[in-house]
Amino acid sequence: MWVRDAAEALAETGVSVSTFSLQELAGLHDFDGVVLLDKAATAKAEIPKQRNYLVGAINPPEHAAAKADFAVVGSIEEKVALARSFPLAFIWPLVERQFESAKPRDHIDLDVVTVGYHGNSLHLGAMRSSGLADALVQFKNRLERMNRSLRLKVITETAQPNWKVGRPAVSIEFIKYDLARVMDDIQTVDIGVVPNAHFGRANPFLSKLQRRFVSLDVSKNDYVMRFKEKSNFGRALVFQQLGVPVVADLTPSNVDLIRDGETGYIAGNTASWFQSLSSLVDAPARKKIADAAHERMIGRFKTVDIAKNFLSFLATPSLIREP
Repeated sequence: MWVRDAAEALAETGVSVSTFSLQELAGLHDFDGVVLLDKAATAKAEIPKQRNYLVGAINPPEHAAAKADFAVVGSIEEKVALARSFPLAFIWPLVERQFESAKPRDHIDLDVVTVGYHGNSLHLGAMRSSGLADALVQFKNRLERMNRSLRLKVITETAQPNWKVGRPAVSIEFIKYDLARVMDDIQTVDIGVVPNAHFGRANPFLSKLQRRFVSLDVSKNDYVMRFKEKSNFGRALVFQQLGVPVVADLTPSNVDLIRDGETGYIAGNTASWFQSLSSLVDAPARKKIADAAHERMIGRFKTVDIAKNFLSFLATPSLIREP
């Protein structure tokens, strides 16, 4: 899907673009343009050493450096993680382009407040390690005192995820991801949450040892392995595209994307998740945040504009091949 959307955006800039299979790669003897390999193709592709074209790999593993001249990544984290193997990398957020022109969700107050998650089911455990699971229980209790209720809507690759770790004690509706209807599913959500997969806070005892014997500036409240090195803000962007206010985990890309309190909220523990969710209880507050986020997102992340920036990136002196 990303390659398709990227190809369409590049074509809109006036560049000649075509997609092809790996089997056709061997026939590009005289091609002097740029070949973009999608994530699955990078490992399988056999790139000749003698060639006239540039090769870009989308979110590649580090060991693929010999196959590509540069990487295309979805976040600051991914760029930093690949810096040793790919000194040249272009950040192209992995945005589902079909949502760019969608009409933003209308927000109204209902008896049920729906909090939504969409993403890989393997990352659902991050609700506990980030503090979100406990915050959702607190949020449910607050809503009940207001004679309202909470529903957690989980959209993943399966309608029955094996979710045992960190599952909050709230009402949950599971929906199998379907590209044909996911836009409608997400637009029934009042608040989007984006917990990140990470291990949680440092062990207080180990932190004390590190401070005392290794002179590391680590406190018991610091985060160790706070975020995946390959995380990206695609899930938050989709919520913003569809007019859903977002509360997102404390990662570099989310902090870059979201102006806390203006275009969404950043959370990093149970208290901040709860405070952020509570700030979005009422429809006017949700609409204000969602509208501001949508306006800023359109200004920064339109696919065709990023495609133009990508063409400028290809003019980087280190990428220009000798004739």
